[in-house]
Amino acid sequence: MRKLPPTRTTFPSSKERLPLGQGLSVSPYCLGWVIDPRTVAAAIEFGINFFFLSTDLHAVWYRNTLEGLRRYLRGRPAKRQDLVISVVSYVEHTGFFEASLAELLQGAPELKYVDVAVVAGVGAHGHMARLETARRFAQEHASKRREPTPPAVGASFHNRRFALSAILWREVDIAFIRYNPAHPGARQQLFPFFERRGTAQGRSLVYNFDNSAGKLPDAAWARLGRGHGYWIPEHADYYRYALMRPELDGLLISPGTPQQLHSGIARAIEAGPLDAEQHSSLEEIALAQRRWAATGSPGAEGSPSPSDAGARPGPRGDRAAGGSPAPTRKGAVRRRRTGGPRRAR
Repeated sequence: MRKLPPTRTTFPSSKERLPLGQGLSVSPYCLGWVIDPRTVAAAIEFGINFFFLSTDLHAVWYRNTLEGLRRYLRGRPAKRQDLVISVVSYVEHTGFFEASLAELLQGAPELKYVDVAVVAGVGAHGHMARLETARRFAQEHASKRREPTPPAVGASFHNRRFALSAILWREVDIAFIRYNPAHPGARQQLFPFFERRGTAQGRSLVYNFDNSAGKLPDAAWARLGRGHGYWIPEHADYYRYALMRPELDGLLISPGTPQQLHSGIARAIEAGPLDAEQHSSLEEIALAQRRWAATGSPGAEGSPSPSDAGARPGPRGDRAAGGSPAPTRKGAVRRRRTGGPRRAR
């Protein structure tokens, strides 16, 4: 069994705050898209003050998050100063980038201003001009604050080489990267280079997104023959996988409902780190799903195809380019009893 990498022994509380930019303080968990707008108020009550919206690509997924924020602030305008709202745009043309963020504010006046302007999909040369545009836009809108705070600039990365440079050279205040059982390449390509260089020494904050890539739908487990007595990972376990890495300062999460907020990230914080066998099992499961997507077979005799199992060929949303293949072990997913609890508590 592969030895576990350096890990946290406890996970950050939702009420903790991390310094972002010059004057902002954010929770270790950032709320992304939701299904039920009431999830926003539930997240704030849980201790989350950091939110993520999109102005263009994927904007339809974030419309309920935006609506939840508008509802919350409509009756509590003074609470706006307690929240940190990041807004992302995939537009490459600098003029259109500014326009897309401005249009969001025009359509949602309750937000008043953007706290963090995020450039999305960084994976090619030329991203510095986009970052400068984001910084200029945020600076112009910072004057709308009662007590002006220098704005923050972030980016989501589709290329780990660009991410490493931006993080270590502090080209952004916050970087969103992807590390999960299906895409663990950051373990070799990013973490070793900045695991000892904390934010106090100058690196950017690093948040993880797409945490549950590789998770199989419920229908797949029965077809795989994994029933009573087998450990069946839940969303909380994928959060636990990411939170084990001390190099990740926080997570971008997307619970659909208030109930999923508590059964997901709240349960993960309470449960703490995975054991070595659970950690390896998540990567084996993700490897099987990738094989289904590529070949129609996970490589194990008698295993179902994606259409048979009801599995989808990959996660939605951002996809990092240049990802390393998942670590493999001979036999891929072996049907075995783990001895662990069937559900994370």
